[in-house]
Amino acid sequence: MSWFHLPSCSEERRAFGKKCLKRLGLALLVICLIILIALEIISRGAAQIFNYAMANQDMLRGTITVERLISDITGHVYFTGLEWKDREGNPILEIPSGDFRVNVWDVLTRDFKSTTIRELRQSALRLRPPLRRHEGRLRAPLARHGPAQEGA
Repeated sequence: MSWFHLPSCSEERRAFGKKCLKRLGLALLVICLIILIALEIISRGAAQIFNYAMANQDMLRGTITVERLISDITGHVYFTGLEWKDREGNPILEIPSGDFRVNVWDVLTRDFKSTTIRELRQSALRLRPPLRRHEGRLRAPLARHGPAQEGA
């Protein structure tokens, strides 16, 4: 029966195998952590691109910013910290978190229009439109109507 039993070499192999598994597990943990950090940086970069695009738009009055954006290839976009403020800095709309779908073809062709965003869902929406009296009626001037005007 002694010829079936390997000498102390098997104990060394087990110890070596355990050491390799520990190192492999640690390496996988570090790789996952690096990937998560990279994804967080990318999502904040997407938010900066969104904020830049919103600063240059002229359809909605005021500024629209978002803290964080994450999207997938199917056109589903998740966001946190969306704020819309008027020119004076007063909040019009605050959405702590939500998601929406975009038309992927519009994004690929860079043909953005009013139908590009679909299925907006939000949580804890706070809407405070600025009401102004115009010609005897209360109005909330949120969007530009007609051609862009200087100072409008």
